[in-house]
This record gives sequence, C-alpha cells and structure tokens, in this order.
Amino acid sequence: MTEKRRGLVLGGVAAVLNAGGRAVVFLTEMSSGALGGVASAAKNVVHVPQKVAGLFGSEAKHLEEQIHAFERKIKLNYYEIGKESAHSENIESAPHKEQVQKLIAAIRSFEQEIQQRKEQIAALKSAPRKPAPAAPKKAPAEAAQAPVTAEKAALDLPQAIERAIKKGRFASASAKAIFKKVAEDLLDADLEVRMLAAAELGKIGNKAAAPVLMDAARLDDAELAAEAVNALINLGEAVAVKLFQELLAHPKHRVRMACLRGLYKLADDLVAGPALLDALRDEHAEVRRSAVTFLGWKDYADTTPSLIQSLRDEDAGVRKAAAAALANLKDENAVTALIKALADKELDVREKVLEAVKSITGEALSFDVGATQNVLDVSVAALMAWWQGRLSGTPAPAPVVEPVVETVVESVVEPVVAPTPEPVAEPAPVLEASAPMAADVFAFPEPNWDETPPVVAEPAVAPAPAAQAKVKPPKEEILEMNKADLMALCDKLGIEFDHKMAKAEIRKLLLGDD
Repeated sequence: MTEKRRGLVLGGVAAVLNAGGRAVVFLTEMSSGALGGVASAAKNVVHVPQKVAGLFGSEAKHLEEQIHAFERKIKLNYYEIGKESAHSENIESAPHKEQVQKLIAAIRSFEQEIQQRKEQIAALKSAPRKPAPAAPKKAPAEAAQAPVTAEKAALDLPQAIERAIKKGRFASASAKAIFKKVAEDLLDADLEVRMLAAAELGKIGNKAAAPVLMDAARLDDAELAAEAVNALINLGEAVAVKLFQELLAHPKHRVRMACLRGLYKLADDLVAGPALLDALRDEHAEVRRSAVTFLGWKDYADTTPSLIQSLRDEDAGVRKAAAAALANLKDENAVTALIKALADKELDVREKVLEAVKSITGEALSFDVGATQNVLDVSVAALMAWWQGRLSGTPAPAPVVEPVVETVVESVVEPVVAPTPEPVAEPAPVLEASAPMAADVFAFPEPNWDETPPVVAEPAVAPAPAAQAKVKPPKEEILEMNKADLMALCDKLGIEFDHKMAKAEIRKLLLGDD
C-alpha cells in the first residue's frame, strides 16, 4: 500500500509537469523519506513540532501550523492527480484534463500561501522582539457567527478527534478503541476511507463524534461534507443546525440537499421554514424538489402560495412534488391552481395533480388525464366552472368528465355498391344456311313487366378492399393517430376497448399481429 501511494504521488507530480510544463514541487525540499510517509494517516503530517513555539513565539508557531496544513493539502492533491492518471482510461480526455487542471490550480494556490507564510516567518526572525499587542475581545455573538474556513477546519480536526477520545463517554475500552480507529480514519488520504469513517461515526451513535463530524464537513471535500452531514443527522445533535445553515451556500447541490434534510429533522420551525422556502429558488432541480417535499411534510399552512408557484416549475419532478405537498396541506386555496395544472404537458404530473384535487375537495372526480390537449382544456374548463360555483355558494354535483372523442373528419372510403346490371338480350344465334330450323325458332314470349326480373348469376369475383364495410387503415396511418382517433376506429371496427387504456394499448389492439 505504501509503494502504491508513493507511486500515485509520483504520478501526480509527473501529471503536473506534463500539464503545466514545469512546476515548483515542494516535495523536493523535504527529506528523502517524505514520499514514503504519504501512505501514513494524515495526522502524521499535520503534527506541529513543540520546538517551534520556543524559536519564534506564538505567531510563528501559528504560521508553521498553517504551512504544515497546506503541505498536507498539496500532498493529497498530488495523490488525487496520480490516482486520476492511474485509473483513467484516457488521460487525454477532456474530463480527465479538466480534473487535473483543477487540482493543479489548487496546488499553485497552496504553494503561494506557503511562500507568504515563510516570508512572514523570515520577517519575524529578523525583527526585534517585542510583546505582541493584546487581541481585542470579540463579542460572543460575533464569534459565533464567524464562518469556519476549510483551512481552519483542517487544523482543528486532529484536535477535535483527540478531545472526543479523551472526553467522550464509552461503554467499554473496546468501544473507545473502535471509536478512536474510526475517527482517525477521517484523516486518511483516501477519500473513500474518509467517507466510510464519517458514515460509521453516525452509525456508532456516540454524541462525542458531533464536533469531529462538523470539522470534517467543513473541509474542502464535497462528498465527505455530505456524508458528514448525514452522520450528524443520525446522531440527532441540534448543535449541528448552525453548520447546516452555513453549508446551505455550499457549491455542491448534494451538500445543500443534505443540509435541508438536517434542518427538517433537527431545526425548529422558525429556522427550518425560511430555509426551506428560500431553497425553492435554488438553481438545482433536486434541491428544489427536496425543499418542496419537506415543506409538505412540515405542514406549514402559510407555504401554500410558494408551493403553487412550484406547480409551474420547469422540472416535472418539482411539479409532482408540489402537487403531493399541496395534497398533504389540504388547503382549498390551492384547488384553483391545481385544476389549471390538470392540463400539464406531463402525464405523471397530471395524475399526481388529480390525486391532490380529489384529496382536498373530497370528491370522486372522473377526469381522463390521458386525453389529448384539446380534450384536457375542455375538461379543465368544466371542472373550473364547478369549483367556482362551489366557492360562490351555489354548489352543484361534481362534473363527471367522461373521455371525449374528438370529432375528426376522416377520409373514409365508403363501400361501393355496384348497380344491378340491366338485363341484356343475348344476340340471336347465327344460323348456318344449311341447318334446317323449326318455323317458330325465333318466337320469343312477350315479357311481363309487372314481374320482378330474374336474377342473373354473376361470376364470383372477390370484392375490392375499398368495397369492404370495415376497412382498417394501414399500419403507418394507425401509428400517427391520436388517442381519440384510435378509439373512434375501434368503435368503427367493432373492437372492444376500455376508455382508461393508454394510447399505446389501444394501438396494440388495432395492430394485432402486424
């Protein structure tokens, strides 16, 4: 494992050199054993030597701590670059290059921070010693509102783990040892190990893990942050509510979603309500959908107007969630907007909206959500008129909106009935002169015009397709028909069907084995 990680770090250095042309690699300034040390847990590289405080004082010590933290971040970035290069199928692909460039940019930034702090330490060495001025005391409210940066969280995490192990309550020595091992895995260089550690701390359920998970959530790692937030929710520690509010501005939508869930679970209504309402305007559809769902579950009556706005969201999933949330609230003020939403372009949304209308009004409405747009418009207008009458104090029975078949002018070929042929007199036989004939051979009986003429048997000829009483259009024409046309054709051909069937099912009945 040590050799593998060493190889990945070297691969990361090579990737930086290939991508940037040249690089100032800080690892070359360290001892020859530094690369081998990457395989150890991160706690081994963020340790601050005790002698620093004696050499340069508390300010220099703080700068040295920051340098060590940035060096650790650089190592982790090189490790990530090497891992990307080792596992990528195509290192020349655009996604791979983009990811490597992001990691390189972070390394450059950390190197600049390290250089600045080294210059500050050099200035402290050359400057005459003088007592540091006392820092002004911050008000408690100010200190509580100050955001914790990712750099500070990286410095605080090892100390938070140490405090949790010392001050936490454990059922046994083995439980404490397990907690210690899992917590220290949060400092591992492998992201998957860190994520598993955060999830496991949530499952262990020891409240001592709360400060540790909060520091882990503030690190510059979106996937770990989301896992840490979920673990804090499992712990049920209300102290994490402030963290959830802070991370609602996180650039990754999955972190924002996890924080909304945390506020729904742990925050009171005065905190959770405004945050959920504000999330309805989030740029990501999944975040909006989560906010809509939680608002419906919270049963906030005054959120109906905002949920009505979500019925017009560009994402169908958000519109469905809004209909379900309004059904939970059972606010009659939403019925008008829901009836209008029965004409939504998505069938799934119309089905969910119809359930909401039925739930709020208490009426067993009959409405064909699978109808064509023209039929939907007519049906929605009928329902709207009924609802307006109910609101005005003139209630009427709920309209039964049966599936309507649109009248479509079709070019149907009527069967052609051949007229009865007129009897044609057969030509007189040509007699040979030599053939003797009877005298009355040409005497024909006088026809009786009052009698029905005899039916002359015609030769059996198969009727043309156009002359058939029930003509099924070609397959291509059936595939182009809308639902109303398909139902009309079934009636015409005598094919049994159900009006609730989907268009595809009716089409299948018509096509049969075609």
